[in-house]
Amino acid sequence: METKKLSFTIEELHQLAWKESISRLAKRLDFNEAVIRNKCKELGIPTPHSAYWSKLKFGKSVEITALPKSVDPKQVVVLEDKPKKKQRSTKTGEQSNSTNNTCGEGKKVATHLPEANKKQREHPLVVQTRNEFKRQSRIARDNWEELQKSIPHLSIYVSKEHRERALSIFDMIIKGLNARGYAVRADEQGHTAVVIIDVEIPIHIREKRKRVPNKDPQRTWPKYDYKHTGILVFVSELCSWRRKEYYDKPYVKLEEKVDVIVERIIAEGLEEHRVKIESAIRRKQEAEQKQLEKERRLRVNAELEKFKDLFRLQKRWHQAETIRAFLDTYEEVFSASNDFSDEQQNWLAWARKKADWYDPFIEDDDELMKGIDRDKLEPLPVKDGWY
Repeated sequence: METKKLSFTIEELHQLAWKESISRLAKRLDFNEAVIRNKCKELGIPTPHSAYWSKLKFGKSVEITALPKSVDPKQVVVLEDKPKKKQRSTKTGEQSNSTNNTCGEGKKVATHLPEANKKQREHPLVVQTRNEFKRQSRIARDNWEELQKSIPHLSIYVSKEHRERALSIFDMIIKGLNARGYAVRADEQGHTAVVIIDVEIPIHIREKRKRVPNKDPQRTWPKYDYKHTGILVFVSELCSWRRKEYYDKPYVKLEEKVDVIVERIIAEGLEEHRVKIESAIRRKQEAEQKQLEKERRLRVNAELEKFKDLFRLQKRWHQAETIRAFLDTYEEVFSASNDFSDEQQNWLAWARKKADWYDPFIEDDDELMKGIDRDKLEPLPVKDGWY
């Protein structure tokens, strides 16, 4: 088999990458998708994010990233799809013929490969889930302790005959997500979620059931039975009010909707991630604003207290000076009248001492005025305590 080659200018390859997804471009050209992606990455050609296609599909405005100035748009690029080396076969003649027949059918090879080879290519979670189904089928329903010893498995709620199909759908979805760089997690209880950066979107597959009247005359309750319909439903549920369901249709099965499901899950996860980032930024800004307001209130209160202290000191100084002026006038009046008794002189000395005790610049000690608030001229509160 010869090496397949395609040639484009960088500008043409850039336009093709933004016109349709690289996976679809590769299918249309019957070319290796990885070769196209790697060449775009190697040459610095920007490619659209998965959210771009979702927005484009729903008619939303999109922006095409231009080529970097360092890239020559007229440069010719040759893509080479080298054939893979054939593996040595140990099959019997009949098996070899079967394989040769399928090789002639191109893309249908995978559907005709032996079952053992199919299972080898399945995602580990799919294999684990199948093993868990087998393990549970061997355990009695009343053996609760054994039922609890499960391994991580996918969230599948379908009748036994549709398990393999549900596993196959899950396998395609998981691989589609993995190819785009995202993972799927599952735990021992079967809780399954797609991880888009820091966003987890729970997913599961269930089988639709229909309600039919109970026609058994020996059984009066319940009045209705629920019968499996074979219609599978894939459900993604970011939260209770953001639930999306994809049903089997008579003309379109779930297998044909895998690409749409994968793209929508990724778009939803990326949108939620963007919202979380914006919310975190907003919360941080609000916290910073509150902190600034708190610090400003503290500064205002501190400034007000300092001014009140200034006002109290000024008031006390002014009152002390007023007292001294009064005492000077008192002394002058009574000294001039030659009627200045010892009692008045003692009182004058006492009053001047009190003015010095009250003056904020002096604040002389006074034995009897200890425990008195100079600003309020009231006894200081006595603190209760243990003795």
